[in-house]
Amino acid sequence: MKYLGISENELQNIGGIHTAREIQQQPVVWQKIYDQVRKGAADIKRFLDEAIEEVDEIILTGAGISAYIGICLQGDFRNSFGVSTTAIPTTDLVTHPHHFFNKNKNVMLVSFTRSGCPSEIDEAFLTVCSVMPA
Repeated sequence: MKYLGISENELQNIGGIHTAREIQQQPVVWQKIYDQVRKGAADIKRFLDEAIEEVDEIILTGAGISAYIGICLQGDFRNSFGVSTTAIPTTDLVTHPHHFFNKNKNVMLVSFTRSGCPSEIDEAFLTVCSVMPA
């Protein structure tokens, strides 16, 4: 089998098999996500419209490519909901939470991830909870 035009054996020898597989599967993964979001768009919008009523700010977060998703969507969130929206990588949230949170604002944290709920997302959530009032 070839990935990105390179044989699987060659990729294994240079330690690039996982990266090559990940890159090659991206078009299929993005199409699948797009289809899922379109299918559930009404439910997603209804949920967000209700949740957004008390929100002063939205923070979009993720790690790696998931952080990039937040960057791509921040303008759409801002325009759709009329709420200040910022994309911040989870590593920044975990290491410098006081740079991003104001205890006088209600913040909605939206996390993007490919693998469910990795430990970095858990850590970001716990960090946010520790600096924000309940």
